Amino acid sequence: MRTISKQKVGCASVALGWSSQTMGVTRVLGGILFLAVLCNPVQALSATWYVDNTAAGSQNGSSWANAWTSISQISGVSAGDTVYFSGGPSGSTQTYSMSGTWTPAGGTASASITYQIGQDSAHNGTVIFSGSGSWLGGALQNVVISGDAGDGQMHFSIANPANNTSYYGEAWSNPGASTYSSGVRISYVNLGQIPVAFDTWPIQSPGLEIDHTWTYVETGADHWGNFSTVQGTTWDNGLRIHDCIMYVPCIAGSATGCDGIQASGTGLTFYNNSIIRYTGNGINHQDGIQCLTMAYVKIYNNFFNNLGNSSIFGDNFSSPSHVHIYNNIMVSGGGGIEMGDDSGAAGPFTFTDVQVDNNLDVGTSQGSGIGTHFASTFSSCLFANNIMVDCSQITTGYTGPSSNNVTTTSAIAISLFVNYLAGSTNSDFHLKSGAGSLIGQGVNLSAYFTTDYAGNTRPATGPWDIGPYIYGTNSSSGGSTNPVIQVAPGRIVYGMVLGGTSVTNSFTVKNAGGGTLSGTANVGAPFSIVSGGSYNLSSNQSQTVLVVFSPTVASNYNQVVALTGGGGTNATVSGSATNALVLAPSITNSPAGQASGVVTEKMTANVTNLVTLQFTTNLSAPNWQTIGTFSGSTNLSFTNLPAVFIRGVCSNLTGSVTLTWPPSGAPLVKGYMVYYGQVSHNYTSSVDVGNVTTATISNLAGNKVYYFAIDTYGPLGKVSPYLNEISATPQVNIIDFSLTFGGS
Repeated sequence: MRTISKQKVGCASVALGWSSQTMGVTRVLGGILFLAVLCNPVQALSATWYVDNTAAGSQNGSSWANAWTSISQISGVSAGDTVYFSGGPSGSTQTYSMSGTWTPAGGTASASITYQIGQDSAHNGTVIFSGSGSWLGGALQNVVISGDAGDGQMHFSIANPANNTSYYGEAWSNPGASTYSSGVRISYVNLGQIPVAFDTWPIQSPGLEIDHTWTYVETGADHWGNFSTVQGTTWDNGLRIHDCIMYVPCIAGSATGCDGIQASGTGLTFYNNSIIRYTGNGINHQDGIQCLTMAYVKIYNNFFNNLGNSSIFGDNFSSPSHVHIYNNIMVSGGGGIEMGDDSGAAGPFTFTDVQVDNNLDVGTSQGSGIGTHFASTFSSCLFANNIMVDCSQITTGYTGPSSNNVTTTSAIAISLFVNYLAGSTNSDFHLKSGAGSLIGQGVNLSAYFTTDYAGNTRPATGPWDIGPYIYGTNSSSGGSTNPVIQVAPGRIVYGMVLGGTSVTNSFTVKNAGGGTLSGTANVGAPFSIVSGGSYNLSSNQSQTVLVVFSPTVASNYNQVVALTGGGGTNATVSGSATNALVLAPSITNSPAGQASGVVTEKMTANVTNLVTLQFTTNLSAPNWQTIGTFSGSTNLSFTNLPAVFIRGVCSNLTGSVTLTWPPSGAPLVKGYMVYYGQVSHNYTSSVDVGNVTTATISNLAGNKVYYFAIDTYGPLGKVSPYLNEISATPQVNIIDFSLTFGGS
């Protein structure tokens, strides 16, 4: 059963008489009726399906109530369909365990199949995909996978090794040089901590789009993603990667690390990405974006921090053509932009329409430029409007035209930029009003691109400002009076936090442009905005945004703070939660005294018939005669016995031990667990006694030694060791008996 959202429309035959219409004409001529057939275009059928692992209905995917409960149940979907996944209510999560790789069914070039997070508040929590190997595999065709719930957050997440015993080794693996993928978009997915994000080798036009993802690539990796044989045909239609955040490892003090994006082919587009180095082992000569063969390539508005080798490396194995690199910011690291002939005897090559413009390179060992390893020729190339701060060189082997490039030092940069801190990612590279050497001093490149790093429109005529940002308030220089958003710092790491507690940190949002910056800041659970989430800022005004981290489950967390207005921007927040460490108090026992374990009854008559012993009361008398050992109700037969006292020894006596302890002085104690057994430090039973400081443990074997230990627990479960152990003998419950007899 499917929910049909579009109906197929048939054709209608209509007699219009002598009238004329725009869609068909019917006239009666000489008694003959000419009938025009009017047909509406046939619209494709599409359906909506549902996946919810908590659904209790018929599991046919037709509604939330009757949703499929696992990915393996998905079937019968067609081109144009949408499959919604439930992540539970807003702010919660639902985990979907998978035994193998998922190859979702695809649609057609004109009607993809979309797999998306639920859009209503009862289902737009976060979906966690948990499994092993690759999350996605094989050649995908015309598929959209989107965790977008309309709030700028990533509502799809891949389980990671920090808190899962089984996890995905990579997001998508598509090996095989002859197996092509096309028409795929992967969007708003938190890839988490993962060995490799993408090994999606061959891609055909219209290609692949990956956007709004967050990744922490594990140490020892070669790359975040490798994309080869991209079969685009012109600008923007082969491979597009944008608005992604990647943390890639690199050995301290070395260029050996993990690449960000590796790609080769036609129609490559990379923009609005952040590629950031952290200290860890890698197995490559670390570059941020590395391309081999390149045609119709755009690399713009990206941020690179402290990479081991080049931020952008055109590692050419053929002549590059139509390559536009602009508005990128590179801070520290081994190098800025290099366009090289790295193919040995295969060079030299001809560079055609290679543009390296309006980039900012700060403190790298090699500045922005078109560097070449071998002699090359250059046709319609340009190196213009770039800023190099404390860089060792501008170009190597480049003989093409260049214009309005500025080389300066940190000492001078303080007077050029709004907030400059050497080597810091918290610098604000918007231009100050006193940056006369940069404002209105560049060549106009509107024939190639029209915006700055923040998305503000550059002037169509007249000089441009040098560097990635236009000056926001000086309209006479050709700058823009639009608001420009700037956030610092770009990332907050909360570190390890006790589960059940909250830690608050802050960002500063500033209007670095003109006009009024109006917008909001939003972030997903367990982070939340507690103040400053809405802002209306005039030029150069700033506001503090407080973000609280409140984890309830031990795990690693990564989220994006989406800030709107002024071109929009993102910041990231991350942290880990652990069980709260609280200590178990010492315990003592309070025994009520040990009973004898013997129950008795007096009988003074001769017995010839059956005697039934039932335990009801305890009496004392001398000269007992033991008749037997009794358990429960026991039948005994006696013949012509004299008057005797009958003594019965119970074998099933049970008892109890009462334990007491002082309250734990540690925070976040939610209750106490009592563990016990008949062997020291080998506890075979336990009981949750709640948040009390005394407990009686019953139904223990009488006259047996027991060993007891206690620990505390917090909101995330057991958190303390067994600090002490005591032994105690349970108090016996007194069980008595009486005699019922017949005969003379």
